[in-house]
Amino acid sequence: MVKNMIIFLNLLIILVCVISIFNARNIAKKKFKTVNENNATKIIKIVGFIVIIGMLFLIYIYK
Repeated sequence: MVKNMIIFLNLLIILVCVISIFNARNIAKKKFKTVNENNATKIIKIVGFIVIIGMLFLIYIYK
């Protein structure tokens, strides 16, 4: 039961990261007004990708 809950939470985090990767430019416009938009977009995408890889690794370990 706990294993299924951990996998479900990891999948939810992956979903949020995928949405943030696709909306990175809009997020950068709204949240980071003083920073260069291209750099902020790149950072958001890189962080989202790293989190996705980490969550997939955790799912692999728990399965």
